[in-house]
Amino acid sequence: MRFALDQNNNRVHVDSADPKESYFCPTCGEKLVLKKGEIRVHHFAHPANSKCLDNWDYDMSDWHVHWQEQFPHDSQEVVKERDGKKHRADVLLEDCKTVIEFQHSPLKPSEFAERNRFYNSLGYKVVWIFDVIEAYANYSLRNIKNGWLDKNGWQKGWRWSRPRSSFHGFCPQESDVVLFLQLFCEPQDDERLQKIIEGGKKPERGSGRWMGEENKRYYVRHAHEHTKLIKVINAKENLKEFLSDEKEYSLGEFKAALPSLTTLRYQFALKELFDVLKRSWLWKQGRLVYEGCPISPNNTCIPRASNWDRTLPKEVPICSFCKFIGPEEATCKKRFAELNIPENALFLSVVKNEGFVHSISYTLGGEEKNIQFGTRFPKKKTVGNLFDLWRENDLSAGFFRHVKSGWYLYMERSPFVTWNKYHRVYGIFFQHPGSLIDGLSKEVHGANEPVWEYIGESIDDLEVD
Repeated sequence: MRFALDQNNNRVHVDSADPKESYFCPTCGEKLVLKKGEIRVHHFAHPANSKCLDNWDYDMSDWHVHWQEQFPHDSQEVVKERDGKKHRADVLLEDCKTVIEFQHSPLKPSEFAERNRFYNSLGYKVVWIFDVIEAYANYSLRNIKNGWLDKNGWQKGWRWSRPRSSFHGFCPQESDVVLFLQLFCEPQDDERLQKIIEGGKKPERGSGRWMGEENKRYYVRHAHEHTKLIKVINAKENLKEFLSDEKEYSLGEFKAALPSLTTLRYQFALKELFDVLKRSWLWKQGRLVYEGCPISPNNTCIPRASNWDRTLPKEVPICSFCKFIGPEEATCKKRFAELNIPENALFLSVVKNEGFVHSISYTLGGEEKNIQFGTRFPKKKTVGNLFDLWRENDLSAGFFRHVKSGWYLYMERSPFVTWNKYHRVYGIFFQHPGSLIDGLSKEVHGANEPVWEYIGESIDDLEVD
C-alpha cells in the first residue's frame, strides 16, 4: 500500500514517511513495515505474521502506481467497509460515486467478481482498467473486420486468443461495471520499449538494420504512440470475442468520460434478446447440428429445412424464431417470445453462459424486475455401465469417460451388437481430442461395470485440458 496512518491517525504517503516513525494499516490497524528500496516501488507492507482480514491481492507494479498518480492523493487507497469487511479502492471518486481499479498482474475470477459486488453493494460504479499492452503487441488481441457475430451478422470487433482468466463468467452489460483495456502507454512509461532503446536495440541510423525482428516490430508499433484505451461494451466466451464502442480514449478523454460513465446503463428492447445455438458435429450421422433448440426433444436442430433428414425424428428444422447467420452460429428467439413482457420494457442486464441467457433484468413503469431462467439446456451426464447408458440415451454413437482412470472412450457401434456377435465391446480410447484421430478400436474391459460417465454424442461436448 502507498498510504498508512501515523500515530495521530493522519494519512501519510510512502514518499513522505520517516523511517524513524511508526505507521499503521488503515484497514486492520497493524503496525506496518516501510519499504523504500531501489528495485521495487516504495510501499508499506504487513509483517510476515500479519492477521489482516483484507485478503485481496493488491497490484503494486510501476504501471499501477503510474495510473493511481493521475488522481489526487485524497482519492487514492480509500478504505470502505460493509458488513464488517474492509477493503481499499485504488481510486474512489465520491462526487461521481465511482471506484476505479487498475490491474496489471493476474487476478482470480472469484476476486474480480467479489470486488465488483462489494463496491456495487455500497452504491458505486466500478470502472476497471486492465493492462493488455503485451497481448496487443503480440497480436493475441486483434481488431478485425469480421470479429463479432450477432443477430445483425458480422461486424467489426475484437478477438483475443488467450484472454485473462479474470473475465470468466463476466458480462460487460452488467449495469454497474465498466471495463477498459489499455493497448498503448506513453513511450517513457513503456518498460519494454525503454529496455530496447537503452540496450541499443533501436534501428541503426542509415543501415536499416535491427537487432532482433521482435524488438523491431515492438519499437515501430510503440515508439510514437500515446496512451490508448478501449471500452468493452459486449462480449462472448469470457472475452475471446468482444465489441468496443469504436472509440480510442487518451488519458484526458478517459478522465473526462468518468462522470457520464456513472449514469450510463446499457438498455435494449425485448426484440433484441436471443440465444446463440451452439454448432456441433455428430460423427455417426456425419452431419452438422445446432444445440439449444427449445422445441426439439433433444434440443438440436439442423442448418436448413431443405437438408432435414426425416429419418431422424429427434431433430427438427430451424423454425421461424431462428436465424441462420453463417457456418458457425445461429440465433433463436423462441424462449423470449413466450415471456409475455410488453414491448415497451427496457432490459438493463443479461447474464449469458456459452450464448444461453440465464437471467435478465428489466424496467417497466419505473419498477425493476428480474427473471431467472437457470440452466435450460444442461448436458446430460450420468454414470453407469455402457449398456445402460447406451440404451437410456438412445445412442448411435457416443463419448464416455472412465471415472477412475480419466481416459475417454469413443464408441461408434452399439455394445449390444458387438457383445451378441463377439461377446466383447469395442471402442477407441484417448486422453485428448487430438489423439482420437489416429486411435484404433480396442476391446473395452469392464463395460458392464458402473464406472462410465456419458459425455455426449459430439466431440464438442468434451472438456479435456
